[in-house]
Amino acid sequence: MIVPPVPCDTVLATPAHVVVTAGVGTVRIAGERARTDACLVVQGVGSRWRVAGDSLVLVLPGGSGRGAPSVTVRVPIGVAVRGIVAGAVLAVEGTRGVVALDAPAGRVTVREAREVIVEGAAARIDAWHVAGGVRVRSATGPVALDDVGGDVTIEGGSGDVVVRRARGATFVARTTSGRVRWQGVLDHVGRYEIRTITGPVDLAVAPGDAVAGVVEQTRSALDLGAGLVASSRSVTRGRVVVSWATEPAPATGAARIVVQTVTAPVRIVRAADLPPPGRLR
Repeated sequence: MIVPPVPCDTVLATPAHVVVTAGVGTVRIAGERARTDACLVVQGVGSRWRVAGDSLVLVLPGGSGRGAPSVTVRVPIGVAVRGIVAGAVLAVEGTRGVVALDAPAGRVTVREAREVIVEGAAARIDAWHVAGGVRVRSATGPVALDDVGGDVTIEGGSGDVVVRRARGATFVARTTSGRVRWQGVLDHVGRYEIRTITGPVDLAVAPGDAVAGVVEQTRSALDLGAGLVASSRSVTRGRVVVSWATEPAPATGAARIVVQTVTAPVRIVRAADLPPPGRLR
């Protein structure tokens, strides 16, 4: 049985951007290596599209009385995606381009991108196979990252942050009550900073990594896993400061990792001691 191809309308010969404004429904943007054009598959009602310069502009407005439209866009590799996700589901898959969004609500999933930038993120953010960096600001929704090659900066309030297979030289996570879990390969000149108030912290260190760090705590507890030893403990202005190092400790003793908490527990563990990926969220 021969399955006919899904009909689509070619809307732009060489698109550079897809611009999305989505209040309801689902938008899927998929990069295809063999494509040189862009095509749409539209289901349901309430969506609109137009061509503006070198951009394909999609609008899925919100509001009562509307159905849940679904739009699939197939584009060439390298197309950038930008826009606003205000309640819809947006999936960007295999484009290998830059994804830059404002996401006050909804869900965003990104797979195989060059870089991911999200502002105003109350939506759930999932991204994996990102060649470059990830930056998420004003994050009150959960953020889950897997296989990120560049620097990661996450600044938020209450959303959990889970980062696996991180390879960037810089990781910064600032939150109030969200859990922070990081597992990756430490860069020998990298800088890793986690600051939270009530959110628990799990920091996984690969076996054999030479690590020095400082945990600053007010009323929280520190758990050093097997293979990690505390090198000092002191109280400064009511704050407990714990330094640790793997064996052997680096010659410089520089604190490349800083974890600052108030009431949250902190675990410094080997990567193998973290729960499996499906239980990290």
